Amino acid sequence: HPLSGGTHQRTFLAGTRDGFWVVRLESAPSVQLQRAWAAQEQAQAVGFPTPTLAAHHQTPTASSDYHWSVEEFVQGVEFDPPGFDDTMRPVIGRQVGEQLRKLHSIALPAFGLLPPAAADQAPTIAIWLANRQPHLERALPLAAHLSALPDRVAAALATLHTYSGTPRLCHGDFAGTN
Repeated sequence: HPLSGGTHQRTFLAGTRDGFWVVRLESAPSVQLQRAWAAQEQAQAVGFPTPTLAAHHQTPTASSDYHWSVEEFVQGVEFDPPGFDDTMRPVIGRQVGEQLRKLHSIALPAFGLLPPAAADQAPTIAIWLANRQPHLERALPLAAHLSALPDRVAAALATLHTYSGTPRLCHGDFAGTN
């Protein structure tokens, strides 16, 4: 069954007599899936709770133009901070903060996306932001109906330009539902 919550239609829940599994499928070269595997391995190394990868296929063949992975299914609960009562919000916030600190403790060699797209990486945050500027300039007019967005983006960029630390692993999926 397709898993809801994403728009890519590449993630499925598979039930077997041994339990449930999450199956991810992506057309080769499957850059996003390869990045997900790399991040998952690094996160597990620092104790971040990550589902265990049971099997995967990373090498396309003449008979297959897809890469895939199968990982354990971990039953969760819908995360809705506004829906929590006032006594639970600080507890949940603290737990999420602790997990993000673990995730963000993972140092990376460069700024940008994880390999295999090395061209997206840069030695400093300023260089990476300069490379992303044309994409941002094209994207902002598409969201013109959100009048506060340019100011919010400008504030975020100003904060990023002052960052002087090392590159760190970041979740990076900033969809509104996340």
